[in-house]
Amino acid sequence: MLFRSSFVSLVQVAMKQTDFLDDQVLVRCFARDGLSEVEQKDYLDALYANTIASELGSYGVKPEVLADILAGKRCDVAAKTGTYYRKVDGEASPTDIESTLQLIHMLFTSDVKDMLVPEELEAVLRMQEEAIRNRSRDPVSIYNQTIRHLVYGKSFQSRPLRVKDVRRMKPAKACEHFNDSFRDPSEFTMMLVGAFDEKRVRPMIEKYLGSIQPLPTPKGRTPRVTPAPFKFPRGVVNKDLRVRMVEPMAQASITFPVNIPNPDYDHKSDQAIPSLEGSIGLTREKLTCVFASSIIERRLLALLRERCLQATAKRLRPRTQLLCLSPHCSSLLQRFQPLTP
Repeated sequence: MLFRSSFVSLVQVAMKQTDFLDDQVLVRCFARDGLSEVEQKDYLDALYANTIASELGSYGVKPEVLADILAGKRCDVAAKTGTYYRKVDGEASPTDIESTLQLIHMLFTSDVKDMLVPEELEAVLRMQEEAIRNRSRDPVSIYNQTIRHLVYGKSFQSRPLRVKDVRRMKPAKACEHFNDSFRDPSEFTMMLVGAFDEKRVRPMIEKYLGSIQPLPTPKGRTPRVTPAPFKFPRGVVNKDLRVRMVEPMAQASITFPVNIPNPDYDHKSDQAIPSLEGSIGLTREKLTCVFASSIIERRLLALLRERCLQATAKRLRPRTQLLCLSPHCSSLLQRFQPLTP
């Protein structure tokens, strides 16, 4: 069921009652636009916005205080910003749906800048610096970050973070970006799925979501997003990465681009209207690419094993012939000839 709140928030809500699990309700608030809309000079602030907000308190109270408030309740809500989206994911028991909606209300109405305390902020920055240092000591993390940076055309959004980047980030601007990302409810569509009573939940939605004040000029839902500055390399790029390790290990990666057309895109109107058939077709194409990659990987591994066996055989064959033709070997064979029947 899809309905629009009767209050001023203009949030759009879709509800679906299911009996898959009798003690679970899933909530998601989704909006287009994400980090791809941010300019390079503001990217670090936007990238750390969720981290700063979650560590200091994105719901208007400190995380440890919120944990005490929610003690004994099964209620979990988390906000996240991706390249092309902003979302709020929640999971709760049917009896704690109201607490989940209260948290979403607090998320949209709280100002994270009020939670900026210099001592606590310094502790957060130090944790982020230590996290980057730990990743720089992990060979697998270095390997994955290098591949991502090369595949995305060495874009500023794919560049591995450095320790000095943490101090270059401006906490006040990061908080402003978080507030702007989760301020206007008219940009979001909320989905509620699980075991709940619609007659009981609908008044809660109108109370907690419908009462969120939108901006003086609501933006509404974004029809189109800005493409991220990711450009796959035009030619062949070979990169050998050598790092110090406790135990020897080797990894290899072969990456090539695959363009999957959007089944819902209309060339005449230059718009894409999501549909169930289009989503199914897009998912089928993605799975086909995954299966094809698995087949290619298995074929390459089989070919490498065969080549390694051939190379090993070539190295061992001259030694074996030399051993059999050596004088010492011939004398040993003559010595043991009488013992053979």
